[in-house]
Amino acid sequence: MPDDFAGLPELTLSLRSLGSSRGRAHEEQAVFFAPLLDARRRAADASSAQEAVAAFNVARLGSALDQMVREMAAARFPDRPPARRAFEAALADALQPLYAALRALRERTPAGAEAQQEGAWSSWVGALRATFESADRAWIAVDAVLRDYPVAAKPRRSSR
Repeated sequence: MPDDFAGLPELTLSLRSLGSSRGRAHEEQAVFFAPLLDARRRAADASSAQEAVAAFNVARLGSALDQMVREMAAARFPDRPPARRAFEAALADALQPLYAALRALRERTPAGAEAQQEGAWSSWVGALRATFESADRAWIAVDAVLRDYPVAAKPRRSSR
């Protein structure tokens, strides 16, 4: 990338399922996409290629996915550890392509000043674009798992 940083290309166009009516779990959809969208917002404020790359910290994105899986499982199976683990495994299976995209992004993440080199920048942007596309496809698979296991309604307390 030349010294005059032009910013990232549009990435969210590939998020076709974001906000769509395809999934009933809109709140969980927002949680799912939040780490990528937050990173995109940070990168939009970047004044250099290095800052843009740093906004998409792969370890942070992976940790956010792992945390989301644990929270979704705990919401559905708070008192049934075996069922919770099975549900986590089903979500992990649905997320494998996204985890693979994150690994590819990590492998193409340029170190330091390399981010300003055209070849390294283009390779990284391609991997980032693939990560967004993979997230879109992963959400469709995750949503299917979520529909099979809705969050249990909390019992109402009587107001006597």
